[in-house]
Amino acid sequence: MRSSLYLVVFFAALAVRIVNVVLFPLSPEVLLAEDGILYWNGADALLTHGVSGIDQLARLIESSERAPGYILFLAGIRSIFGDSMTTILIVQSILDSVSCVLIASMGAALRSPFAPRLALVAGLLAAVTPNLIIHAGMILSDSLFLFLFVAMLAAGARFIRGGSAYWGALAGVALGMAILT
Repeated sequence: MRSSLYLVVFFAALAVRIVNVVLFPLSPEVLLAEDGILYWNGADALLTHGVSGIDQLARLIESSERAPGYILFLAGIRSIFGDSMTTILIVQSILDSVSCVLIASMGAALRSPFAPRLALVAGLLAAVTPNLIIHAGMILSDSLFLFLFVAMLAAGARFIRGGSAYWGALAGVALGMAILT
């Protein structure tokens, strides 16, 4: 598939997600509902207490049964960009858009004369899937997990087709990171 079609998928997905973030601004109370507050507090513990915050994070994970991947992701974004929830949602929107491109690339990998069209359709359907759009606009681990899991699937497919150790290792690392999320 031509790279221009991947760009179409990426920018279509990103546009939909940014419109969602801009048109439906949510209050912190709504964004931190459900598990969001646990992730936010875990990132807070790391940012506030540094290395000693790891003990607090371990207790939070143990008491809430949450994996640390998304908490580390939030802490990293917050350490670079500050406590802006909008920035986190934009970063998640970018990751989710890349997930749509990876989905399109898996459609393009099918051995079919229709593969380019399948790839475009798969990518654009992923771009407008309501569940993906909604989760990219919330403080939840779903977008990060989806990105890592789809990256594992795409790398695994490349490994199966070519047998390169690079793609096998990349699939393993992506799966490990998804599990940590």
